[in-house]
Amino acid sequence: MARLNLDPADFTDPSIDDQPWNLYPNVQMILRIWQMTATYVGAVVDAGYATDAAVAADTALANWILAASNEGNVTGLPRMDSKAALKAVVTSVLYRITFHGMGRLRSIGSPEPVFAPNYPPCLQSSTIPDPQTPLPVSELLKTYLPNTGTLGKLISFLDIFSYTAPYVPVVPYKGPADELFFDQAVHPSANQALIEFRNQIEGVIRSLQPDWAQIGQWPRNIEL
Repeated sequence: MARLNLDPADFTDPSIDDQPWNLYPNVQMILRIWQMTATYVGAVVDAGYATDAAVAADTALANWILAASNEGNVTGLPRMDSKAALKAVVTSVLYRITFHGMGRLRSIGSPEPVFAPNYPPCLQSSTIPDPQTPLPVSELLKTYLPNTGTLGKLISFLDIFSYTAPYVPVVPYKGPADELFFDQAVHPSANQALIEFRNQIEGVIRSLQPDWAQIGQWPRNIEL
């Protein structure tokens, strides 16, 4: 947002409420889930590493970053020499996976994705017109914009995910306190942070779909 020079003051109306970005709800959701993820990751890193030196001494962690940089072709990863560096990388990774899961919710993919009619994801023709040449609307609609059948296939594909259960939901079917990742005797604070993170995901789902809260529909991994 900083690179795009987005100023929250330009997207906030104090007469509505006191929440920043209330005129740009997508950014509100992005920031909400980012903060949830950062809080969870921070608690887990603090539970697992007492000091920055402990992070720097973790050879398995260093090898993971090296493999991600080389074989994984992920550029810009910092050296794992502090808890702050580790938190930044893991928050970024986990946020992307977590936010991606929203795409399986009914309210996101159905009755149709808003970008299908308004921002077509593809062109029907592989021939790109000259931007300097005027293009009649009739030719644009007939030749370049996706055909009805193309959009129908796209929506049908998304509906497969909206109306089938994920392999593994981010919130376990038995509730947020089930399937804890960490040894409770060693890292109880990490498990508590995990439970809170799952509760917050539930809260997001209920705010998006108060009439039909599909708690088990948000996947733990990227499935769509």
